[in-house]
Amino acid sequence: MLFNSFIFLVFGTLFFLFLYFIRRSKNLNFRWAFLVIASFFFYGWWDWRFLFLILASGLIDYFGALGIHRFPKRKKLFLILSIIGNVGSLAIFKYSGFIAENIDQVLGIMGLESSLAERIPEFMLLLPVGISFYTFQSMSYTIDVYRGSMKPTRNILHFFSYLALFPQLVAGPIVRARDLMPQLKVLRPTTELERWNGFKLIIIGFFKKVVLADNIAPMVNSGFANIH
Repeated sequence: MLFNSFIFLVFGTLFFLFLYFIRRSKNLNFRWAFLVIASFFFYGWWDWRFLFLILASGLIDYFGALGIHRFPKRKKLFLILSIIGNVGSLAIFKYSGFIAENIDQVLGIMGLESSLAERIPEFMLLLPVGISFYTFQSMSYTIDVYRGSMKPTRNILHFFSYLALFPQLVAGPIVRARDLMPQLKVLRPTTELERWNGFKLIIIGFFKKVVLADNIAPMVNSGFANIH
């Protein structure tokens, strides 16, 4: 779901409409569940099949952080498993085609026939939106727990409301868990000035994207296409 699409305007309107009522609830699980469901819907709109990636990445670090906290003598092992799981999934979906093509070329130079690149499932050649952002953000949570910068949460809704938060899910920035997760526990009231300034930033961002960037992009792409 693109931020400058009509469906996002509908999604955003409904999100803030429901949030107006849900934010009054004192039940943190209710608020976190709402954020997780909305964020998963936002991400799954592009291709729901890739939801399993963010779920897998999150579960690796959720349980990895609990393992680090519970078994401090083996915390390095849990950290290594977290890194392997996250970087491994990122490498498979982002670099599998590149690696396979280079292996085929090397084997071809050696006189060996190989068609490894052609055997990669088409699904794995699609680059999931935002995979780099949420992979490293999820891994940073485990690293923070490993370093003792924070204690792991035992509430999986709290963790996924941090990991899948849709405003920065697909384009960043990568936010450290120790900075964002405590904020998800409190409900800070906003002033009229803060709401107005936030609205202005959204409008300015939409203008830069839709009016400026989208219209300049064809000229820039044409210029690069003529470079030999």
